[in-house]
Amino acid sequence: MKKFYFLLLSVIFGINAMFANMPPAESSFYVKLNSNWASAGTIVLRAYNDTRLTMTAVPGETNLYETTITAAFVGGSGFELLRTNPDGGATWDKIYGLNDLTWNPNNCFTINDGVWGGSSGVAASSNGTASVYTPQTTTEPSVTLTVPAQVFIDETITLDASALNVTDPVITYSVKVPGSNLFIAASSPYQPEIVGTYTFKAEVAASGNPAVLAFDVKDVIVKAIPAPITIRVKIPADWSTVSFYYWTIGEGQFATPTLNNNYYSYTFNREESINLIFVNGSDWASEPGEGATEQDWKDFKGTQTVNIENVTESTCYEIIDATYDDGDPDWGKRHVTINADCDFTNIPAIAHNDKVIVENHVIRASFEGSAKVELYTISGQLIRSVTANNEFSQNVQQGVYLLRIHGVTHKVMVR
Repeated sequence: MKKFYFLLLSVIFGINAMFANMPPAESSFYVKLNSNWASAGTIVLRAYNDTRLTMTAVPGETNLYETTITAAFVGGSGFELLRTNPDGGATWDKIYGLNDLTWNPNNCFTINDGVWGGSSGVAASSNGTASVYTPQTTTEPSVTLTVPAQVFIDETITLDASALNVTDPVITYSVKVPGSNLFIAASSPYQPEIVGTYTFKAEVAASGNPAVLAFDVKDVIVKAIPAPITIRVKIPADWSTVSFYYWTIGEGQFATPTLNNNYYSYTFNREESINLIFVNGSDWASEPGEGATEQDWKDFKGTQTVNIENVTESTCYEIIDATYDDGDPDWGKRHVTINADCDFTNIPAIAHNDKVIVENHVIRASFEGSAKVELYTISGQLIRSVTANNEFSQNVQQGVYLLRIHGVTHKVMVR
């Protein structure tokens, strides 16, 4: 009997010890970057199985970023730190070999070297040190305002704020519109009326006491809606079809164009500029395996074009032959040329039957059914935004205007 109780206690203690050594379901992880790293771009912690976690800046700290890691994430064979290229390219800054991830609370890895490598990125060693970050604690009242960095003129701005160390907090919002030095009351969601920089303020007070205990201020850039960018391309005879791989900042995605008059066409909306790669087929080709010949590599490289960067207006391209110069980073990739013979009038228009005329300094538009109509100055300042039925009119001064109906922009001159 004594032996039985001894065995039972051993099993219980063994189970307790086992659970005591198990990691928690999740843990905080911090990375402290050196000052050489670029301040723009997104910080990503990536496991070698390609699981990715976005890291966010720690308020009140410099170059310190945090995320939450799970047991499944730590179960990988290694890690690397990525930062998107703030110049808008497809490359990333990297620091390899962050293998010191542990389940210690608030584990922090400090990067001691590594610099931004310009448009090509840089691979830096993980010459860093592991430590434990102690979050700052305070009893001072505070409020944190969260707003988007930028929106288009037809979008609303969501205002969100949270307070600390305030009993029964009451949060109020105000805004300073472009061209004004005064804050006026605001509420969420907020609808901007003109383009420019809006300054929002969140103030916190305790319930029953109007005294402001803390405030936070953030800027939001409101932008005019850019004109659509339509890309058309004529592919070579040895390509079966084409996909458009595009990106603005960070990693990109594929877009599927439509074929019309021997050109593949796709229209990008709400983008000021794009970067492109034309790809044969619907996805990237598989890289040749061991023992591949030079011709195998030529065939592989020839399934995509060189990067086409900073495209800001509708453009027609034609894919031409590759070059094979030693040391050329674009060795084997197809080149492109701008096709001046491309006729954009062959792109099918959206059949809304919109008609725009000017009479005695009045812009008049007629269309079918209900439509959102927006009138802008040529510089992008919104004059009027309204949902109208069948017709729209607005008295204006002499000048050039942009009238947007059904998402289609018309350039209007008033003499």
